[in-house]
Amino acid sequence: MFHASDATLSFVGLPFKVVPFPLSEAQARLVAAVLSGRAVLPPAEQQAKEIAEERAALQAAGGRNLHEMSASMWRYVSGLYELAGVAESPRHALCDRIYAEVRARMRSMPTSYREGQYTLHVAAGEAGGGWFEVQHPTHPLGREDTEGAVDVAARWRGGGRECR
Repeated sequence: MFHASDATLSFVGLPFKVVPFPLSEAQARLVAAVLSGRAVLPPAEQQAKEIAEERAALQAAGGRNLHEMSASMWRYVSGLYELAGVAESPRHALCDRIYAEVRARMRSMPTSYREGQYTLHVAAGEAGGGWFEVQHPTHPLGREDTEGAVDVAARWRGGGRECR
């Protein structure tokens, strides 16, 4: 995200297969913290070593691109907030759960998962960051289905037979 030889040059929003707004917000908060002096980046040597380790792990797993994040995005976002010394937004826990639910629907219902209309109800201090509703012609979800830190995506494992 930061240029290796000039930490005043940063690249926000480059990763793909992500939820762009939470990712960009976390990256922007880290950039602001570094530029204002509230956060300090690790030494360049440590950064280079970590990048080499990530590349090696990615290649060993058959991956090709460090910018393709998918589900690892949420771990990355949490790390950005930690490095910036900023409290993570409660909506990130909620977005993480919704992301997992949508990915599970995508595998279970590839032709109709996009018909879902999501409504988020962020609740700071509540387990899981709040709750959400899904308006879907055949597989709706309500507050009772998504409240708390429940693993909503688990409903879809096994072909979605557990959904109403």
